[in-house]
Amino acid sequence: MQPNKIVQVVTLFVTLTAGIVKIVGELSNTVTPVIVNVLLAIGLIYFLSLLLQWLGNRFISAFGETISLKLSSRLETILEPLIERSLNPLGEEISINPLHNLGGIEESNPSTSLENRVYGYTASRYGVGYKFMDIDFVIHKDGSATITRTITIEAFSEIDRLDTYLLIPERSESGESRVIDSPKVESLTGDRIVDFTEKKSSDTQQLSALLTISPALKSGEIMQYRMIESLPVGLYAINCSPEEYNARTKKSDYAGWNVSRPSKELSLKVHFPEFFKPTVFSSEVRYASASIFPAERIQHEEKNRLTPKLSLSPQGDHYIFRLDVEFPMTGLIYILSWQPIVVQGDSTSTTTAQTLAASITTESLSTLHKLLVTRFSESELKTLCFNLALDYDALPGEGNIDKSRELIAHFKRREQISELLKAGKKMREDVDWSTIKS
Repeated sequence: MQPNKIVQVVTLFVTLTAGIVKIVGELSNTVTPVIVNVLLAIGLIYFLSLLLQWLGNRFISAFGETISLKLSSRLETILEPLIERSLNPLGEEISINPLHNLGGIEESNPSTSLENRVYGYTASRYGVGYKFMDIDFVIHKDGSATITRTITIEAFSEIDRLDTYLLIPERSESGESRVIDSPKVESLTGDRIVDFTEKKSSDTQQLSALLTISPALKSGEIMQYRMIESLPVGLYAINCSPEEYNARTKKSDYAGWNVSRPSKELSLKVHFPEFFKPTVFSSEVRYASASIFPAERIQHEEKNRLTPKLSLSPQGDHYIFRLDVEFPMTGLIYILSWQPIVVQGDSTSTTTAQTLAASITTESLSTLHKLLVTRFSESELKTLCFNLALDYDALPGEGNIDKSRELIAHFKRREQISELLKAGKKMREDVDWSTIKS
């Protein structure tokens, strides 16, 4: 118990005792001792002072709170437009839509609104922001790749130059440098011209370039450009042999993008060749080192908020591995990685799928259709489509007969019947698939 509490309790006890003695004395017409009168007077004075102190504190607190609320309200009225202009110097509506100046709708989500404000503030301090980065890695059958970056720039100051770069972190398995072909760039905004002023390639497998924008962007203007780069043959492993796979320093292939400026949205996509579907794949987020290369340190919080997706392309002729990131963090590298497919036995087996798809007979297609209709329920057919990364409801027709026919036609057009058969066998081992002959 605190000392002041002890004093209060003792004083209360003494005062009450003296009061009782005083009352008993008055009732019995006896003379009350002087000490009792003194103690009673002291006690009453003490508690009267406590009462006055409590009333004073209450009055002053309430008065002070009223003054504080009025001052806060007045200050908020004065400061709010100043803060708004600081966070959004262009005075525009802020939206996560990368084309909001072309008719976007303001986002009402409070967390998104905060992220928009942070983006607006950091981009205004930096002088430029990336409203949208669409990065496509198209991998070819020989292991080469074409990178197409489509960037939407938002100017917060006058911009007439923009630096950019591309690098390949690892050398080839033989230790040789991998050469990046000279890139191409074009403006996608009619009143702007984008061209290279400088292009530098070094033995660190890095290509840096300085872009010029003419006429210069003014604060508040938006433009879009496209840049295409070619990566060398053999960079990525496509249907490699066990020996080739075991000789690799890194067992996974990957594609990543370093966020070096304030950005609103990043869409990172890897397009695989036909008949190539990775079975082991993931995403990660790493810090960029001082030399721009990915550091060993992983940003787990950012990684955990992202979900990569593997699906068939809209045309249905190849698989796309993608990662979509809203408000990616500056200084981080977003990475998609996958394990190459290892082909067992003779390398000529890589053409088995193509051969089967091309040579399967009409009679076998009819047999496959009958098998799907009679041995697969609607629910199982939906599951089969799901396993093949295909939207069941998007197939034309109604019921198992129509859906099965369109499912077969879909894979026949793309010469991927083997993929359908493989998925069907894995799902229904009890079915006799040997009746389907090529």
